[in-house]
Amino acid sequence: MRKIVLLLLWSSMGLVYPVFGEGISDEIFYLNQENHLSINEDNFNKLKQEGSSALIKILEESKEDQPINTIMGKFIVSTPAKSEIMLKLAEFADQRAREIVEWYMEHSPDRFCRQIAAVSLGSVGDKTSIEKLKAVLRDIDPALKLYAARALGELGDSAGYDTALQYLKSEDATLKIQAMYALAMISREGAIPFLTAEMAHQDYRDVAKLAISKIEYDHLSPKKKPGYLRKMLKHESGETVYWAAREFMKLGDQYVAELSKIVKPGKYPGRDLIRNALEAKGINVENKK
Repeated sequence: MRKIVLLLLWSSMGLVYPVFGEGISDEIFYLNQENHLSINEDNFNKLKQEGSSALIKILEESKEDQPINTIMGKFIVSTPAKSEIMLKLAEFADQRAREIVEWYMEHSPDRFCRQIAAVSLGSVGDKTSIEKLKAVLRDIDPALKLYAARALGELGDSAGYDTALQYLKSEDATLKIQAMYALAMISREGAIPFLTAEMAHQDYRDVAKLAISKIEYDHLSPKKKPGYLRKMLKHESGETVYWAAREFMKLGDQYVAELSKIVKPGKYPGRDLIRNALEAKGINVENKK
């Protein structure tokens, strides 16, 4: 599919025995011990100097059948792009990808990295992570707990429901919004009254409506789903319009064609968002006024 790109420093690397000592990060120790990749301190330091865009490109151009340890070798860099690389790693949905993301969630000294690792496990889609995500629900970091609740919801587990409801009452706007996203992924109809109450606040209205729409949609029969999404495509909430367009495309080619026709005449207030959703799937629609 896509061509693998390897940095020169990796192409000549043979078996390297683990190097331990002052200054060696836990990341190197972990990867060597678990046989994900043999790496020494010099190579680690070289990787730290690589531009984040180059590292992201390596992941994007890697073949799906490329051994995941090659991907992990580029993933362990200590750069601002670490969270982006973690999300890319999750796309591979490989058992070893899951293991490395779990390790970062449990052991990384970087609080933000742990949060991204937790939410990424939902994208990996491996239910083996459920128990470790449940353990994170007891962490002291509220954001980490909410990301874990969200990931659990993606994996079909509602263990984070009470946690999400708890932080829905938070005075911290960021935590409140993350709680809404978590409830959307957990998708319990019992959350709808709580989310409806949040729509009274302008700052939370769009996210609350998106969460309600997703929950309602998840519980509809297949026959009713197209009609529901057509209604949401006209909603005043931009986030809801974009989400509805993405879901509409998943229903089949005839619905993709319908969206393309909707955009051209401009009958829908959110047609630019619908066009963006189409373009995100590689479908270009001529911009006619």
